[in-house]
Amino acid sequence: MEQILITGSDKPELVVIFKKEAKIRRKSATEITSKKVSKDAIKPIQDLMKKKKFKFQSLFEKSRIPKSAGKIYRKLKYDPKSFFLVQSESKDLEKLKSDFLKNDLVETAYIKPPTIEPNSSTPDFTGNQGYLEAAPEGVDARYAWQFGGGRGEGIDIIDIERGFNFDHEDLQDGFGGLLEGTNRAASENHGTAVLGVMGADDNGFGVTGISHNAHISAISYHGGLGTSQAIINAADRLNAGDIILLEVHRPGPAANGSGQDGFIAIEWWPDDFAAIVYATSKGIIVVEAAGNGSEDFDNDIYNHPQSGFPNSWKNPFNLRNPQSGAIIVGAGSPSSTNNRTILSFSNWGSRVDVQGWGQSVATTGYGSLQGGTDDNCWYTNGFNGTSSASPVVTGALACIQGRLKARGKTLLTPDTARNIMRNTGSNQMRFSGNTEGSSPSNWKGMPANSFGRGIDAALWNGKSDKLYMFKGSQYVKINPNANWSVEPEYPKPISGNWSGFPSSFASGVDAAFWSDTNNKVYFFKGSQYLRVDPNNGWKVDSGYPKSISGNWPGLPTNFNNGIDAAIWNEKNNKIYFFKGGEYLRLDPNNSWNVDPGYPKPILGNWPGLNSNFTNGVDAVLWSGTNNKVYFFKGEDYVRVDPFNGWNQDPGYPKLIATNRIGKRPDLKQAFATLNIDSNWPGFPSSFGQNLDAAVWANKNNKAYFFKGNQYLRVNPANNWEVDFGYPKPISGNWSGFPADFANGVDAAVGNTVNNKIYFFKGSKYIRVDPNNGWKVDAGYPKSISGNWAGLPANFTNGIDAAIWSGTNNKIYFFKGSEYVRVDPNNSWKVDAGYPKPITGNWPGLDTPFNNSLDCALWNGNSNKMYFFSGSEYLKVNPANNWKVDKYYPRPIIN
Repeated sequence: MEQILITGSDKPELVVIFKKEAKIRRKSATEITSKKVSKDAIKPIQDLMKKKKFKFQSLFEKSRIPKSAGKIYRKLKYDPKSFFLVQSESKDLEKLKSDFLKNDLVETAYIKPPTIEPNSSTPDFTGNQGYLEAAPEGVDARYAWQFGGGRGEGIDIIDIERGFNFDHEDLQDGFGGLLEGTNRAASENHGTAVLGVMGADDNGFGVTGISHNAHISAISYHGGLGTSQAIINAADRLNAGDIILLEVHRPGPAANGSGQDGFIAIEWWPDDFAAIVYATSKGIIVVEAAGNGSEDFDNDIYNHPQSGFPNSWKNPFNLRNPQSGAIIVGAGSPSSTNNRTILSFSNWGSRVDVQGWGQSVATTGYGSLQGGTDDNCWYTNGFNGTSSASPVVTGALACIQGRLKARGKTLLTPDTARNIMRNTGSNQMRFSGNTEGSSPSNWKGMPANSFGRGIDAALWNGKSDKLYMFKGSQYVKINPNANWSVEPEYPKPISGNWSGFPSSFASGVDAAFWSDTNNKVYFFKGSQYLRVDPNNGWKVDSGYPKSISGNWPGLPTNFNNGIDAAIWNEKNNKIYFFKGGEYLRLDPNNSWNVDPGYPKPILGNWPGLNSNFTNGVDAVLWSGTNNKVYFFKGEDYVRVDPFNGWNQDPGYPKLIATNRIGKRPDLKQAFATLNIDSNWPGFPSSFGQNLDAAVWANKNNKAYFFKGNQYLRVNPANNWEVDFGYPKPISGNWSGFPADFANGVDAAVGNTVNNKIYFFKGSKYIRVDPNNGWKVDAGYPKSISGNWAGLPANFTNGIDAAIWSGTNNKIYFFKGSEYVRVDPNNSWKVDAGYPKPITGNWPGLDTPFNNSLDCALWNGNSNKMYFFSGSEYLKVNPANNWKVDKYYPRPIIN
């Protein structure tokens, strides 16, 4: 790959998009060419390159565009080959952008803000790799590890960010190192922590990654490579089914310069979106951090392009628009009290697919758990943010892909992976303890962890038609004309933003309303109220606060002590006060007196009002935009139509805020959904424990398993699937089997000396000839005693398990905690020195396998041996000193 100009990765990136019809292409880093326009037309760009000393990087120069990506590009009228990244040391990219926009060959140009890793700054040292544990706390990685491929075997992952420490003691096995870009020392801890969550070695010390047998590498966009080019290059290195992790976010249109507020997922920028589409169209799964901006991706602000975006750009966070295909990850809480609720910094919205642990993640790097002078031995239990959530999801996906590959099944595509993440897993929870909704918030941008739990008061602004909602010491402003979205930079503190508010009103306002009669606003707190003049800079009128008592004629005593909610409405120009299960109606045109007959109960006087709202409400709101009234109670609200008999609108109540970050992966559930949750696929549950016998048949290279009066036939050539139509009854399918052998055989064993199969039951046995129609040989059954020379007396009364080994052409019989070895080539005699104890002679056969075996099976393809006890089994490799393979025992089925 051609060497690129190195620039600081903490700088903004200038992207230039040439007109599609111009067909501008890069000839070299300092020269462009075209087959459609003349050299004279190109010359001003060339002159600008020489004058400003910049170079061009063509993002898709060497990439073959997949057909599915081409369809999306055509919908957006994108020519990806016309996307160029400008590599420049200039400190005035705005001027350079302006110079480009003056050229007729340039369609548009825009500047992307600098990217950073989405860190969280407030660690909470309460976790210790709980994310490995069973759902709903973790993703149940330990469950996945019980299955072949369930540790990510055969899957490649490329992490894209800025810095890494591949010399860490716990990142030594299965890592491919830094493939491209410049390692940024200041970011090493971040990348090291990400790598540890996914792939830290399973070595008995430190931490263990979710998918520790996957092959994990990295590309750094530091050094001028840029995010979009890094994605394209990663995609060109991987195969369909592999995974790219994007550990990056950048400040979006709502960013206010305060920390990471307003930082969003990078696919919002056109070149990054195009690069992700390129990767997913090649079948590569892209996992993308949602970012730590506390932003609602459904907010109207994201429908409006940044200056310089192509005219055809469409908001990728809107599910109705073309999608990148990436899996976007939000950050959920791991705490026992608020498990799977959204963390306050996480972005959310209908585009966010899934959540991972966003707090207290134990992993490699940083040194808060174990520090010292050698950073290769550093560990933390405080890795946070969508930074920690995204590798949790990536690791889970690698386990699924590895398991599918091991089973010989089709790997997940970006679409099917996204569907699995959205439709399986542990539900996201609300702070109320209820399950979070999946639909977008009706009040876009409303944070669920505060305002979504319930509001104190609500107010319509009759001057601007804007709405205000108050909660504790904060408030938000909502624009009904921007899809009912919370405006940028909210919530804000009440204190300092409402001129003249006494300190007692700076938190916990009870009620508020606009009065069209005098164009004033009233706020209530306890037994007092304020009057605010919107036409005088929203200042509090002089003489306020005042007592409710004595200033609102006719109010009952209980209302004088405080009211719960209040509204004015245009329908009848009346004001309503609510307290508990009662309400009053006041007439501003009758000296603000309470109308006769009040108070009245809410129940029965507000037609169709949900019963939960009839015994008290938290807030009530009039909106002049749609002339509706809104009632709020806890996390719910309803909408009432004064112009339809004050009836509640259909479809309510609804949640005030749904801060969707999706479900948390549950590998056990995902494996079951994909039918990969058995190590012996197709085994019915009755064959999942206490098997009677198993045998390999050389005749057809199939394996047979027996349980009770049934048996299974397994085809190793078909990924060890059970053949169609099984289980079958033994009786009638094994010609000549005596009745007592048709139920509960003790053991079975084949061999390559005479190619016969022997079945044992109690003190007798039979011999079957697969080459003679699988019939029982004449003269059987026979007694074990006297027919197996040298067999100890306790073995002649019945054996537990038997197995042939093609490694040494011997047969092994097991009884209790002992075994014997028989040599068919020596008159079927027991070898000298037997019986022997299992313990000490079969390395790795521990309890319960060393005390009692149910059955054993030789694999005629690999010469491996399988031993079964209870619901588990082991695999032994005779070529490795008869040792048990790593990661055994495993469950037979789920």
